[in-house]
Amino acid sequence: MDVIDRLLDRLSRSLAALSAISLIVVALILVVDVLHRNISGRSIAGAFELVETIVVMIAFLGIMHAERSRTNVRITFVTARMSARLAGPARLVGTVVNLIVAVWFTVATWSTAVASTARGEFTQGLVAYPTWPAKLIIAVGFTALTLQVAVDLIVRSLAVSSDRTVVPAPATTLTPTPTPRHV
Repeated sequence: MDVIDRLLDRLSRSLAALSAISLIVVALILVVDVLHRNISGRSIAGAFELVETIVVMIAFLGIMHAERSRTNVRITFVTARMSARLAGPARLVGTVVNLIVAVWFTVATWSTAVASTARGEFTQGLVAYPTWPAKLIIAVGFTALTLQVAVDLIVRSLAVSSDRTVVPAPATTLTPTPTPRHV
């Protein structure tokens, strides 16, 4: 399981790094576009469409890392009030539901991405810009999320079956360090 965890950690970090780099690229494109608009009176053709695709990269390439580091949105007001003995199975059920939804999204997005790529879809606008790369990025993001949730399900199942009350925690290297408060 350690080998799988290391591979998923590497994948998660790589996709998160691409997401972060994409954010910087968007900022640069927007700055250049604003400068160009102030100088010439018009935007750079295709800049808006390019930013749309890159924003997809920011969101969907970082989704696995958010799940892995436990920073994804969670609703714990019920399980936080349960005993550890009940919370483990309840979280296991939640992880099963999470996996079902992740698999559903993965299958649906791959289906759409493959069809879009085969057709060579483009936007109908001022600049003909391909839409299929964004659809592939979404499918890759959901695939990575599904892998992470599947591993989480295995870890939670082992914890519940061995009657451990421990829930899988994020990898120690992903745990954010608290910011010291100055008085």
